[in-house]
Parts: sequence; structure tokens; C-alpha cells
Amino acid sequence: EVMTAVDRPMPPVPAGGMRIRIHAIGVNPADTKWRSGMMQAFSPRELPLVVGYDVAGVVDEVAPGLAGFARGDRVFAGLSPLDMGGYAEYAATEPLFVARMPDALSFEAAASLPTPGLTAFQLIEEHVRPAAGSRVLVTGAVGAVGRLALFAAKRLGAQVVAAVRESQRDEAMAIGADEVAVLGEAWTGAPFDHVADTVGGDVAADLCTCLTPGGT
Repeated sequence: EVMTAVDRPMPPVPAGGMRIRIHAIGVNPADTKWRSGMMQAFSPRELPLVVGYDVAGVVDEVAPGLAGFARGDRVFAGLSPLDMGGYAEYAATEPLFVARMPDALSFEAAASLPTPGLTAFQLIEEHVRPAAGSRVLVTGAVGAVGRLALFAAKRLGAQVVAAVRESQRDEAMAIGADEVAVLGEAWTGAPFDHVADTVGGDVAADLCTCLTPGGT
């Protein structure tokens, strides 16, 4: 109810960048915060404002001299948080924010990845930083951020315990969890070296009491 469809000028191709013809967008919590005005004090903006970070589509045009991308490439992107502009037919961006899409990936699936993926890999690689063989509990491990955090931890050689609902046990094991902790039930297994929490609240706090001394 706070958005309106309008015609706007075609975004110009930035120097060293590209323009993407958008096929699908991802909707994230940050988008709802921009729409509600929650971000205005943090980063004031003038209206009209085109929100949206996560997009997937086809390269429409590239700047002269740009290597690595060509018109017609299938790509997905997490647009700059300063510029946004994803809720549109076209968006201009720098190659830093863009990746090629695997052939088997749909536009809809690709558009769902950038923000959750960046969040998950920052959580694991920059903050948790598990050593190979360490035990990492990931709460909400079948959610958008949680499952990508599970992948990131497994890629570093960690043993992952997925904290999920009982109904999600099989799914958690299917995507690579080594063990499952059921949310809301007391944990009786070995302690965790790290907790990567995407759930919060008392349930996650209870599981954090099962950390090893000095655990993250």
C-alpha cells in the first residue's frame, strides 16, 4: 500500500558497469524496513525511491571495456545498498555485485540467494570462523540464511548440528547436517564449539548454555 507503479527513465549504464533486464526479484526484511520508513534515520532518502536489492535477469548492456560479462548473460546480483533499485524492469550496477547464474538455476531461485547468502557466509566466515572438525550449532538451519550458513560451515570442515523443528529433521539431514537438535527440547549431546543463531529468543539462549568454555 506504500508502493506505486510508475514509469521512470531507463537507468544509464554506469562507467565500468552494466544494466540488467530483471526477470525476478528477492524480497528481504531490509526491503520491508525501507518501505515502512524504519531506515530513514539511518540513511535519509528522498522520494520517489525504488527499493529492492536482490535481482536475477539477463545483461542488457555493458559499459565499453568491461570484461567478464556480455549482453545476454544470465546473472544474479545483490545491488548496492546505497542505490537499490531492484523493484523495476531494469537496474544498473557494478560487476562487484553481480555473479553468473549456473545453467540449472531458475531466475526465481537465483533472486532468492544474494542477501541470505551474503548474510550466512559473513556469519560463518567472518564471525564464527570454525576450525575443521569443530562443532557448530546452526539454529533455523532450513531457513534461507540458516541452510546457507550450514553449507558455509560444512565447506570449512565443521561438524554441523542443525537446530530445527521436529517436522524439519529429515530436511535438515538431507541438506547435510551431521546431527539435529530439536528446538524447544533440552540438548543432551556433546557441547558446541560455536552457535550460529538465526532464530533468537529464549529457545536459542537455552542452546547457547551448551557451548564449550570460551565458545563463540
